[in-house]
Amino acid sequence: MRRLLAGIASLGVLGGCTGNSLSIEGTIEDMPEGVVYLSVLDTGLCQSIVDSAVIHGGKFEMSNSVTLDGAEYVTLTIGNQHKHFFAENGTVTVTGSLSKIENMKVSGSEINERLTSFVANIPNKEKMAELQASLKIVGQDDDRREELKQDMSVLAAEQLDYIKKSIIENGDNPLGPFILLNNLSQFGFGESDTLCTIFEKKIASHKYVQFLRKVLESRRAQNNAQHLVEIGQIAPDFTLSDINGKPVQLSDLRGKIVILDFWASWCKPCRANNKTVVELGKKFGKLGCEILGVSVDEDEAEWKKAVEDDKLPGIQLRDDRGVADTYCVRYIPFTYIIDANGVIVQKDLVGDKLFKEIETRLQETRIE
Repeated sequence: MRRLLAGIASLGVLGGCTGNSLSIEGTIEDMPEGVVYLSVLDTGLCQSIVDSAVIHGGKFEMSNSVTLDGAEYVTLTIGNQHKHFFAENGTVTVTGSLSKIENMKVSGSEINERLTSFVANIPNKEKMAELQASLKIVGQDDDRREELKQDMSVLAAEQLDYIKKSIIENGDNPLGPFILLNNLSQFGFGESDTLCTIFEKKIASHKYVQFLRKVLESRRAQNNAQHLVEIGQIAPDFTLSDINGKPVQLSDLRGKIVILDFWASWCKPCRANNKTVVELGKKFGKLGCEILGVSVDEDEAEWKKAVEDDKLPGIQLRDDRGVADTYCVRYIPFTYIIDANGVIVQKDLVGDKLFKEIETRLQETRIE
């Protein structure tokens, strides 16, 4: 979401009347001569230059530059400066100073008025900036860092609620899908899919909606796979060979709490977390807890050396069958905690948090 706020907050206010194509008239107060370029987003939402104009006496004009797909996000490039805005087919007037390009005035369309209102009313912008600045200088005070992160999380949730409301309110115009495209990482697949359906009912032919659907369809398989390894699901079964070449099947460990630990010899955070894994093995290895390490190393010798050097306990396997992909592991170290019935009960815990979680689980099951 912070990427969206940084990007959209720099957009200007633009307009456009009715017409069959876009024309732009501009006055640049502090650039009497030069060249201005117009770019639009293509069907892959990459910037493409579609027109240019020479600046004479601080003025330029682009006539019938391009026919837009309704309202679109466009960019004027002047020197090394960029002015971004939504435009519609018709005549647009841009005026202002290149030295303060963010303040350039662009004569108005309703969508840009909505955009301006959207940006102006994003809640807690100043407070979020203060917390982010504090986080950068917090130093080694872990308690204060955690407090700042929690405060930021509360503000971020309020901002995301506001953004979602704005997307829905603009479900009948391109601003809605544009905002969502800039926020896909903040919304889950299901929610994004539902929002896209709103656009498809009203502006299905717009390039932003079509691109959004294309992105979502490319992620559908990943989402389905992710669903299989969510908390509450039965852990997908697999068989890999241990360090002695003996096949080990996950389901054979039913009846124990399993720490499924994805790591690699070349991963420094993994090697640091291995110290916790060793302590877990010492304290809980005989109390109904099984450590199942799965290394994503390609080099078998380096894997075996790391297992020996770190004195890793439990069962150590090397992933040569794509188990990490099945479990949607995107970074390491990454752990899943699987209960005695084979159900995923927690994930993505390392260090002290992992240790405390296992201790709690064993106490709850009275395995002591």
